[in-house]
Amino acid sequence: MSRVRAGMAMVVAMVLVAAGIEAEQGLAPLRDDDVVAHVNGAVIYRKSVREVVQGVLAVQNGPPDASTVTKLADDALDSLISLELLYQESQARGVAVSDAEHAAIDEISAALGNSESSA
Repeated sequence: MSRVRAGMAMVVAMVLVAAGIEAEQGLAPLRDDDVVAHVNGAVIYRKSVREVVQGVLAVQNGPPDASTVTKLADDALDSLISLELLYQESQARGVAVSDAEHAAIDEISAALGNSESSA
């Protein structure tokens, strides 16, 4: 199966798991703009958690089971909260990244095969 098909199969599996949990518990449908955490006034949305989980599942083999998706979602939320706290603390301390540091990060990311820029 191609990577794209495998990724789509994982997304479908996650949607089915989420839909099954919703139906089982009688909950309203999940929405990407649902707030899942508040961190000192900043919000973390369900979409952010979903994107992290999808990224992890995209590099794994085989479809995930419900417990795997739940654990990944919990871990993703914990990581997003930690990153937000680190960001807020860096802002409070006036930490800044220079253009040269951004360039170095971009160079390392490119060498590691990461297509996203640090900018």
